[in-house]
Amino acid sequence: MNKVVVGFSAIVVTLGSSFANADDREGFFLAGGIGLNTNTFEASYAGDSASESGYRGILTSFKIGGHINPNFALYYQREASFFDDEEGTGAVAGLSGIGGTYYFDTSGGLYIEGGLGLGDFTVDEANLEGIGGASMVGLGAEINDHLEGGVVLMATSTEETELDGLEYDTLTIGVKLTLKL
Repeated sequence: MNKVVVGFSAIVVTLGSSFANADDREGFFLAGGIGLNTNTFEASYAGDSASESGYRGILTSFKIGGHINPNFALYYQREASFFDDEEGTGAVAGLSGIGGTYYFDTSGGLYIEGGLGLGDFTVDEANLEGIGGASMVGLGAEINDHLEGGVVLMATSTEETELDGLEYDTLTIGVKLTLKL
């Protein structure tokens, strides 16, 4: 999975040099990001719950949409947190939905981002899969016209698709670099 993320990032970097609208923040918006995160996970069933934290992983981001004006971009986004528990079992928590970024200045500087949408949680080896809601907020700064860095807070609340009453809640805190076209 990590090879896919690195490969996608390389493609985005290559495309970024050929056509870019980030210079003036007009029209088409395409961005991809990667970073590091830490995760808290809670499972609850029939009134019992177990919570674990400190799982470190990789955070990925993909956004496609358009600039409404030089200060605001609206887009479809996919945020995903990939992490392993202490036994090495892989899990993914994510958000697929609508997002937006507000840039405080038209010529660079600080931004705030947010998103709402469908939340998902999957544990690879245990065949567990949850669907529900998710939200995220982020704060960062543009490094140049095509690169920005920031911090992200994402929360998912999902319910197991095969077993009624089993719920998963995740909280992801991460830092990421994003390449914008």
